[in-house]
Amino acid sequence: MKDVPSSELNGVPIDFHLWDLQRLHQVQESQQGREALEINLTTWIPAGLPILEISGDSSDFATYMAAVPGALVADLYAQFGSRLLEGNVRSFLSGRGKVNKGIKTTILSEPEMFMAYNNGITATATGLVRSTDGQRATSLIDLQIVNGGQTTASLFYVARENGKSSILNDVFVPMKLVVVDPRKAVDLVPKISRFANSQNRVSEADFFSNSPFHIRLEELSRRQLVPARPGVSYQTKWYYERTRGQYLNERNKLATLDANKFVATHPRSQVFTKTDAAKYVVSWDQKPHVVSSGAQKNFVAFAESVARIWETSDDEINGQYFRDLVAKAIMYEEIRRSVAKADWYDKGYLANIVTYTMAKLAFEIGRQAPGKHFNFAATWQEQSLSEVMLTTALAVAKLVSNSLTSPTRRVANVTEWAKSQACWEVVRTMPSPLPADFLSELVDSSIQLEARNDSKAIQKIDNGIDAQKQVFSTTKEEWESLRAFAVANRVAGPTDIGILDVVTGRKSGFPSERQSARLIATLLKARAKGFTDF
Repeated sequence: MKDVPSSELNGVPIDFHLWDLQRLHQVQESQQGREALEINLTTWIPAGLPILEISGDSSDFATYMAAVPGALVADLYAQFGSRLLEGNVRSFLSGRGKVNKGIKTTILSEPEMFMAYNNGITATATGLVRSTDGQRATSLIDLQIVNGGQTTASLFYVARENGKSSILNDVFVPMKLVVVDPRKAVDLVPKISRFANSQNRVSEADFFSNSPFHIRLEELSRRQLVPARPGVSYQTKWYYERTRGQYLNERNKLATLDANKFVATHPRSQVFTKTDAAKYVVSWDQKPHVVSSGAQKNFVAFAESVARIWETSDDEINGQYFRDLVAKAIMYEEIRRSVAKADWYDKGYLANIVTYTMAKLAFEIGRQAPGKHFNFAATWQEQSLSEVMLTTALAVAKLVSNSLTSPTRRVANVTEWAKSQACWEVVRTMPSPLPADFLSELVDSSIQLEARNDSKAIQKIDNGIDAQKQVFSTTKEEWESLRAFAVANRVAGPTDIGILDVVTGRKSGFPSERQSARLIATLLKARAKGFTDF
């Protein structure tokens, strides 16, 4: 559908916003999270998938081996896509690499040898239902392929390219399945993923993919709709790529029409990665010398800082945090484009100039306008910097460029000089008065604080709902064991014991969201003191 142009009535500008079922669905979808995958294997194999349990003494997990039909792996990927690979430190990295080309060649030329040639897949699940004889898996809960994403996606693409799944009839994939205690999954699954991966080089940033911070940021990115443009019948989203290759992976598995819709909703220009996020945040946090040290070093510093925020109050990572992050992304990229086109730019050190410019702006706002803040909300709303903001940023960038390349710099190599704290001290202290029209577009701290508190309150509610879901998924017997341990080891006060009395049936009623959060906190305290019953 074509865009509907804006018009005017009696001097009042009018924008047209078109609402249809798809757009209403987008709004509804933006308010929802995601559920764990529940896969009924009997849909593909009526009797269930033959499995062999590997004996072990751990109560936290059980390990199984299986030979999985290639068609089943391809169908699972076709149906669930990147959700099946959320536990992987990366998604499918295309068919161009040597590993993926080898997989394709084996499928087409020697399918019966696939089991012998291929390393197979490592998968985790938080639940497993077996047949009465215990020798077959009939259902899996929260299946995640943590190693073997290349194999999984390659099977799907070969079947799709040849227009038939029968090409995989002779293909079987070796699988190691680790069924993990759901309450230990957050700790164990990332470790299994890390130690299982060896086929393609994995960066340090990839290993942080499964932290709760990045999972929440991904969920926020899938829900947050960008403010609508006048006359357009759909809204877009900023796509946070938690695992490497996730965007292309999700797009490529779709049919052409659906892929076009996906790209329209998630334009390539609105995709950013973990290392991009680190670059935007650390720049604004006034550490341009850290950003200049390289993506990996900068990401490690970023990971440490967000870990501290998460441990102090994970409610801080909320919708407002995400929108501010996108505003910083817009700022960084618009400054980069403007500098690249500036007549004074001498084709070099672009990344250093941009990160130092953002840091300098943040510092000067704090110095010249105490009690004021950059209006990230306006940048999010408009999806661009104002003309005044961009003009000022470009002027600062010119000063930064001159400073970085000054003949009096302490280190001859500009790139190495930009990595030093001393370089930032020089840039930080150089005079850079902000124009009055720039200062007039800043907002009071109270406004920003109010928005931040409102968003924290909403996130707290979401967290409460999640806690309630966890409470209701725990059996009465398990709560009984926790209550006995808590009383014996004095890890719960009278209020906490009262809540435990509700979930164990001693008292009537249902725990509220707040009470559920206290129950989870009591459980964590008990585990810290040695409680291991569940």
